[in-house]
Amino acid sequence: LCERLAGLKHFNVTDFLRQRVLYHIEADSDKDWDVVARRVHSSDPPNNRDRIVPEYWDTQVDIIRQEFEGIASKSRAVVIEGFPNDENQLNTFNQHIGGADLAILLDCEESTLQKRLLSRYTRLGRMEDEDMVSLQRILFFKHCTLPVVRHYDERSILVTIPGDRERDLVLNDVVTVVEYFLSKQENQSNNSAVVTPERSPINSMTSVVAVSS
Repeated sequence: LCERLAGLKHFNVTDFLRQRVLYHIEADSDKDWDVVARRVHSSDPPNNRDRIVPEYWDTQVDIIRQEFEGIASKSRAVVIEGFPNDENQLNTFNQHIGGADLAILLDCEESTLQKRLLSRYTRLGRMEDEDMVSLQRILFFKHCTLPVVRHYDERSILVTIPGDRERDLVLNDVVTVVEYFLSKQENQSNNSAVVTPERSPINSMTSVVAVSS
């Protein structure tokens, strides 16, 4: 997506936190991050699905916000993948980052999703893609992430794209949706910022696109 549309930056919060945890294991770290790193790597796989430790969420959200600031300051739009994935994260996301302008849900059958996760597990060996763990992640999505999806739907910013098709077809639809949205936003704004009660953006001229699957 970011290769197809100029000015977009991708921000995968899960991967970002994974890198931070590894960094703080390998290097001298402050006390809070040392605890986060140790907790993550002592957890059962389902409990470290997002590399987020609830008791130290303030510590983690601060570093997420700082990273987002750096990305947003240089971007036309930021594409955030897989976050927020529950209502607590949604509230924090809205408060500290400003929320999303557009949300995209890639909707597919569970069997398709499991096959894709298993394929990624075979290629990359990521523990969270292992068969039993992926099943628990799907259950987590149903119970915890669907309320976030409904929130975006109620705000009329959710677009659902069928994800059971070939990758290129899905990508083309995502590109079309984001391109149309950004064009409309830029035409409406006419270089003026619009701030809603929920959205007080770090950079009000930078759109935030949340993508979940």
